[in-house]
Amino acid sequence: MDKFAAQRELLEATVMRNPATVPAADRLRAATEPDALGGARGRYCGQVARDANGVTDADVAALRAEGRGDVEIFEYTVAAAVGRAKQQLDAALAAQRAGAKK
Repeated sequence: MDKFAAQRELLEATVMRNPATVPAADRLRAATEPDALGGARGRYCGQVARDANGVTDADVAALRAEGRGDVEIFEYTVAAAVGRAKQQLDAALAAQRAGAKK
């Protein structure tokens, strides 16, 4: 049912496991349980996952106050967004499969 599964897996692997400034474990956490990062990172990644339009300049300023640079902020943003997209698509595909069984 997911004709783009291979491309999605490549995207997820690239974002979560390829070399980057942010450690892979933190990128995975940003994607799957952002609040567990704690501090400004957790709040920011949680906000990106719940409502990216709600991210404010103050959220970014809090990351900068923790010493995060543009590259780290970008990597956390992408990881949180890709993680949330994966959760939503997985839920939709599961619902589609359940509906097809009926």
